[in-house]
Formats: sequence, structure tokens, C-alpha cells
Amino acid sequence: MDDVVFVETNSTGHGVRALGHCSRLGLRSIFLTCQPEYYGAEVLSAVDRLERVDTLDPEAMFSKIRPQSTRGVLTFLDYPMLATIDLAARVRVPHPDRDAIERCRSKDLARAAIGSGRGQPEYRVLSRSALPEDSPIGYPCVLKPVDDTGSLGVTICSNQVEFDAAVAKERCRGITTRGFALSPRMIVEEYIEGPEFSAELIYAEGGWRILGITRKLISAPPFAVCLGHVFPAQLDEQTDQQVRDRLLQWMDAVGLRFGAAHVEFRLGARGPALIEINPRLGGALITELIRHACGFDAVDYIMRLSTGLPLPELPRRAGTSGAAALLYLHEDVAGEVAGVRGVEELERMPNTVEFQLPRVGAPVRPLETDLDRLGHVMTRGRDELEALEFARGALAAISIDLN
Repeated sequence: MDDVVFVETNSTGHGVRALGHCSRLGLRSIFLTCQPEYYGAEVLSAVDRLERVDTLDPEAMFSKIRPQSTRGVLTFLDYPMLATIDLAARVRVPHPDRDAIERCRSKDLARAAIGSGRGQPEYRVLSRSALPEDSPIGYPCVLKPVDDTGSLGVTICSNQVEFDAAVAKERCRGITTRGFALSPRMIVEEYIEGPEFSAELIYAEGGWRILGITRKLISAPPFAVCLGHVFPAQLDEQTDQQVRDRLLQWMDAVGLRFGAAHVEFRLGARGPALIEINPRLGGALITELIRHACGFDAVDYIMRLSTGLPLPELPRRAGTSGAAALLYLHEDVAGEVAGVRGVEELERMPNTVEFQLPRVGAPVRPLETDLDRLGHVMTRGRDELEALEFARGALAAISIDLN
């Protein structure tokens, strides 16, 4: 049996499902991680073989695998992407271009590659060791790391007091929550007013195919935490074409021509404005929304692409067969979960396709990053409005008691 090597993974969603998907493809999963203790039973039970190793060191990882039996090397975590590509190149299995991934992984490099105009907000690159006391581009602005994920370190600042507080907070951070070193660079960007979206793309037959647009529900400033998603979002014909044209411009500029991309943008007064390009499948269960909305399994597609297996057909344009919505549970105060009510009612709702609720005793923090979310509900409907209405009803059925 051939091996698929996974270099770390996200701890929920499509990364976990990909591990379990190996057996259905007739493959064995080899899981490389620098911190096995980080992962719970859901991940570890899906792995055929686990190896503790420095996942930023391609040479060390190479010593832990069977190169002749390795059919694919991939990661579903942002931080070790470059080392994963180096390992894949050495084993000679399918992989994206390293320079393109590096441009996408560093928000400042992506913006430099795209150039001025083309739906780019004004921005400046900053040194983490010499952050200014005032925004160099005025207010409102967004201060963020160039390479972190999950809204970590992202702060919307409307004045100098808020900017100074965000800078002070970032000066204390040098590593991610997973223990990986952050870039010494940060970026400050013009804040774009307008609704936020993401585009879900797959590279196929020599070009990028847009599976659909996801509507994002975002928390109020100063933080920019995603409260939910709806896929696919329905845009008017003119806006839809503007978005598609911009997406292909952005992807061409960064030079990525393999795999998947999750591109976040806002619709501002000047049209689509780029937030960031993620050279991977969308996280936060977006792949599950796609699967429930149109039946396309993006995880299966990327697994097959990365291992050289026959590829399934891509779906027709999203929105013709339904929509799916996800809303997150969260609280505005700190505490501990004492109990969860409404589960039986939630289970009786016919349009609820899945949900995850917090365990008793789980810590609760005010919402500042994606890590502060407590669970979710996911529903399906005939279109995005109906799917979102069902999701709001499902969320309203749940009550969390706090200590």
C-alpha cells in the first residue's frame, strides 16, 4: 500500500477528514508533527503511522518516510507549507511552485506581486521590532501579521489610541498559538468598508475554476472574527463579473498554478478589494458547506490531485442545486461552560445537517479571534437566504449556561 505523508494539519474540518479519506483511496496515512500532544483523539485515531519530527526541516522529515512508497506529500496547515513543498519536490510527487506559495503566504509579498491598483487597498509594510506609534496611512486602518491565520493579531483601528494598543499587543507576540515563529514583518492596510466574501477556487485543466463565492459574516471592530459563512453567495451579474475578473488577475499575478485557493475580499466603493490569498482550501468548514450545497468534495479532489489519482469532474456553477450556511456559537463574556440546552430541539430540525457544541467545563473567552468560537450549526436550504434563515433558527435554539 502506498503512503500519503501529511505534514501537520488543522485540528478540525477538512484536515481531519482528509486523514480518514486515505483508506477510501487505498492509501496509508503517515502523519508528521512536531507536537503530537496538540492533537486530540479525532486526529490521532485517523492516522496509520505517526512520527514526531521538526516539520520545518525537510531533511529531518525525509528520514521519517518511505520515499519509494510515497505517493503524495501535503499539508492542511499554513505554517509548514514551504517545508512541505521542499519534501514533496525531493520525493518527486505533485506539488505547487515554492515561490508562488511563499508570495501567497506572506501578505506583503502578495501585494507587491499584484502591484498598485487592481483592487488593492493602500498599505505599508512594517518591522515588528520597530512598529510606529501612529498609523502611516491614516484611519481607519487594519494592523495584521503578514503570515498568521485565524484572525490572530488582526485589529481594526479607528484612531491613534486603538493603533497604539494594537501595536503594544503585537510587540509581545513572536510565535503563533501552534509554536511557529512569526515573520518579523507586519502590514498596515487601509480599512475597506463593505461586505466581506471569499472565493473558493480549484486549479484544473490549465486555469483557475471558481467553485463559488462564500458570503462571510464578520464581527464588529476592533476585531475581524468570522461569525459565519453562506455558500454560494448570489451576486448581481455585473458585480459577479467584476469579482471573477479581479480574482483571475490576482491569481495570475502571484503565479500560483496548482491546487486550491481561498481568496478573501471585500466589495468596497471602488469594487472588489483584496484582503488576502490563501493557497489552500478554505478553512472553517467551508469545504463542508460546498459539499452540502452542490455535492462537490473538494477534499477528495485535492487528495487525488496531490497523489496523481484520477480526478472527478468539477461541478457546474454553484447555486443551481441549493445553498448551505454555518453560524458559530460565541459569548461576549469570560467564564466556563456549565451546560448546553436546546440539543433535542436542534436534532429535530430537518434542515440542520451538522452541529458541534461545547463540552461542559470548556473555557469561554470574549470573541477576539477564531479560537474563541465555541461551536457551530450548519444548515441547508434552497438558496442562501433560506439556508441562513434556517441557521439562525438553529442557533437560536441553543442556550449556553456559564459559570
